Amino acid sequence: MTRPRKSQVADTTSVLDETGSGINPEDLVKIIANLQKEVENLKQKNNQSETIIQGTYDNVDDDLANIDIHPDKYIKIINLDCYPLNISTEGMGRGRLYRFDEFGDVKRIPYKYLVDIIEHHRNFVKAGKFYILDKNVIRQQGLEDDYSKILTREKIEAILNGNDRDITISLFQSANKAQQEVICQMLIDRRIAGENIDLNIWDKIDRLADMDLEAKYKTTKEYLDSLNSSKESKQD
Repeated sequence: MTRPRKSQVADTTSVLDETGSGINPEDLVKIIANLQKEVENLKQKNNQSETIIQGTYDNVDDDLANIDIHPDKYIKIINLDCYPLNISTEGMGRGRLYRFDEFGDVKRIPYKYLVDIIEHHRNFVKAGKFYILDKNVIRQQGLEDDYSKILTREKIEAILNGNDRDITISLFQSANKAQQEVICQMLIDRRIAGENIDLNIWDKIDRLADMDLEAKYKTTKEYLDSLNSSKESKQD
């Protein structure tokens, strides 16, 4: 039997890369394994980003015709304003009054009262001052279109706590004007309080917002500093 020429014998000692340099097969296996690990890490990061911006809702019925909400059922409502928020069943503070002291406060309100609150605070609903944590209620009250333009608490916090990523700016741009103002004020409050703020994010939001973020920060800080100085001088 004729033996194959040497050039026809597979050389398993090295593999040529794009530059013509030899790569040991064992090293190639390690490289592929590392690349696979990096891909898996990227997938996990993407999943985490998606988890961050998802809201938390009560049970959802996909069939609108089957939605039957008992008048006495308690519905969770969350405050998305940066200041204390008052809502009432008759508007203007009349009727049953519910007060939220700070951003993220959650209260449970009977559905029969919530219906009246929605009716008398339609502007708050559209602005996203408070958020209904029950998708069945959102659908039953015909708020799906309004809520498609409103950021959840999770999305707002993703902006406030986010680093300089495209998703952070995209979330801010997707917010309605009222929520953008809330986010700007919360950023100002955090910076005045000495909390760490990503200045790259600050600069980009400053250019996107309708307000002059940097100017308002300086004005607010100067006012608070003068207020504190006045209090200290009175105590002396």
